[in-house]
Parts: sequence; structure tokens; C-alpha cells
Amino acid sequence: MLVVWTKPDPAALRRYAGLPAKLQLSDYLATMISEPVQWVTVLRRLGPGIDFSVISPILVELSHLEDVLATTDHSINDLGEPSYDGEREPAFRDGLTSAPDGYDLHLFVNVRWVPPGTADPIIEFAPAFLWWLGLVSRSDGTMYRVTSDGRVEEVVRVLRPAPGEYEVSVSAPHLRKFLSVRALALVLQHSHSRSTDSLSGGRIDLKSAQRSHHLTTPDLLLRAVSTW
Repeated sequence: MLVVWTKPDPAALRRYAGLPAKLQLSDYLATMISEPVQWVTVLRRLGPGIDFSVISPILVELSHLEDVLATTDHSINDLGEPSYDGEREPAFRDGLTSAPDGYDLHLFVNVRWVPPGTADPIIEFAPAFLWWLGLVSRSDGTMYRVTSDGRVEEVVRVLRPAPGEYEVSVSAPHLRKFLSVRALALVLQHSHSRSTDSLSGGRIDLKSAQRSHHLTTPDLLLRAVSTW
């Protein structure tokens, strides 16, 4: 299932159809596969500045899937960010769950940043995913499991095209089994931006909400979620 956050707007769709191929982001749209059978990209940060491609995952109980798809506010949460505040209940939050809209969102995989120049960002999966599959980590961040008959199955692969960039993919069959036993849905939040100097005029924006800053070159920002 693919849900584009831009509300149906004939004028916006006409503007999109008239965009140069570079700004239509068709290569990013092609990555949104409703029923993947091999690998699923679950975490990504590629590109510098305003030309970027980002994918962020959250887990949600099936009973609240429609709630998640009805709003974009779930992108604001504190998953992966432990905190303590003695004036709230509970005072300590471990970062594995977040409830900005009154129901739990669950951490699946996160990036823990380290001081610049010391190491690449550290990829961390939720313990339940690691433990249930019995995953073994390699030094490059990839992970595998060994079956009862001794076969090695690749489960997580990690690409690092440039310093600070990463793309994390999970074996679709193993991911689907994990989601099934947990009765959870995986929601992938897409945020892709691309600019070009080949057009004259102001900023091209298909979203009804404007960002606070203005750009001197036309660009297109696509935000979407996919879930399966």
C-alpha cells in the first residue's frame, strides 16, 4: 500500500505531470513496492543538503494502522531517544516506544550518531528482532542467522556509499515472519528532495503546506508512507 501525503489536488497533479523528468522522482517512487519478496529498504540517508533521500521506519500495532495512515504527525516522536523527566509518568522512557497520538509506536531500527570524524553512524535494531531471529552481526553491520540444519541466511545488509550515508535493507521473508508473530505493521516514511538549476522561476512545491525557508532553485519535495 502506498499513501502519498499530498492531498488529491487536480492542479497539483497537472503541475507534477508537467515537471521535468529529473523532478518527478520516478526512481524514488519505484522503490515503493507493495509486496516485496527479496529485500526491503527500511532505513536510508543519502545525499547532501537539499538533494537527499531518506527512509525512516516505525512499527505500529495492526489495530492502529489506519490511525497512523490518517496523519503525518507520527513522524514527530522520540523513538530511539531515551529520556528522564521526574515530573511525568513514567519518568524514564527507554526510546523503544513512543505515543505522540495516544497509541504506541515501536522502534524497529535506528541510527545512533557518533562525534564527527570518529566512526560511521551506528545502526541499531530493536532487541526483539535480533533475539527472535538469533541474528549474528558482522563488523560491517550486516547480519545473518544460522538455521537448525546449519544453513547461513542473510537477514540484514548495510550499504555506506559515502561518509555519513547509509542504506539498510532487511530480508523480506524474515521481516514478514517477525511482523506476523508480533501482529505489527511496518510503516516506511519516505522523504525525498531534489533540486535543479535548469528551470526559471520560483520554487515548485506539490505540498499544500509551505516550508519556512525559501530556495533560489526550483525543487520538489515528496513525502509518502508505504506499508505492507
